[in-house]
Order: sequence, then C-alpha cells, then structure tokens
Amino acid sequence: MALRSQHLVSVAADTPLFSFMKGRNPGTISIIFRALADQLDIAIPPGGTPAHVHDLRHSFAVGRLLRWYRNGSNPTDKLVKLSTFMGHVDPASTAVYLTVTADLLEAAGQRFERFAAPLSRGGRP
Repeated sequence: MALRSQHLVSVAADTPLFSFMKGRNPGTISIIFRALADQLDIAIPPGGTPAHVHDLRHSFAVGRLLRWYRNGSNPTDKLVKLSTFMGHVDPASTAVYLTVTADLLEAAGQRFERFAAPLSRGGRP
C-alpha cells in the first residue's frame, strides 16, 4: 500500500488495490498479485508454497466463518449467503475454501461445549 502511494499522484481510500492502468494491460490479477507478493519477500516455510491470489478467498471464507462463530451466529444458517457472495451455486463448492485453522477449531469447540453442557451436568437436552 505504501509503495502504491509513492507511485501514484493521488490515492483515495476507495481506490482499488488491483487495477489496470488506462491503455496498458500489465497482465492478469494472478500475475500482479504474484509480483506484489514477491516484493514483500515473505519467508516460505519448508514444504510451503508462495502466496496465490486464491489464498485471499480462503482467508476471507475462514475469517467470515470465524466471525459468525464469535458473534454467536449459527454458521450453518449462513453458508448459503457465503456461497452466493463467493459466486458459488451451492455451499458444497464453498467448502473447499473452508480450511480448518486453530482459531476456527477453538470457536467450534467452544460452541459445542455450550451445546453439550446440559448433558454433562446430567440434565436433559
């Protein structure tokens, strides 16, 4: 973002992060993303892969699911909305983006503990 501000005369808050200069096509979004990611010089752990533009979709989908867990919403009830937003026909297509993370496991575990608590105290559901 800082480099972008240095190279453009004016950058408004709503200026797109990825855009093409008028009259010039520098390539696809994947090529632009790859070039920007390379400039960040992020260390890739052994066995890891460099960042890809679709990683943003994974991050968004997992982050949205995590926020639903944390704010008390039922993610199952909202998966159709997430799927539609991401341009999928059904939630099964979106599932590939829902990578299990430690934070997501913790949030789902806490939800299950609250659900199962009456049973663990000898009560009836």
